[in-house]
Amino acid sequence: MLVQKYNPQWKDMFLKMSKILEDNDELNPHIVFRDFLRENNLARDEYQTLKLELAEETDHNYKIYASLKETRAGGFVEGIIVRAGNIR
Repeated sequence: MLVQKYNPQWKDMFLKMSKILEDNDELNPHIVFRDFLRENNLARDEYQTLKLELAEETDHNYKIYASLKETRAGGFVEGIIVRAGNIR
């Protein structure tokens, strides 16, 4: 296994990339959703249950699961983003 020695420049690079990602309008809703789930156990549990039900329903077929998740979980995700936006 290859293990690289820590390079102090990585921290600066990571911070710059984090700032770029934060300012990205396409990624911002995903970050808002992620952060909300990290802070809200109930919403996180609801989302987990939804995903587990979809996995069972699709017999763990990833292509079907991804398609159904987009249609069925989309409203849930959008609702969280709206709620999180009102909280911020």
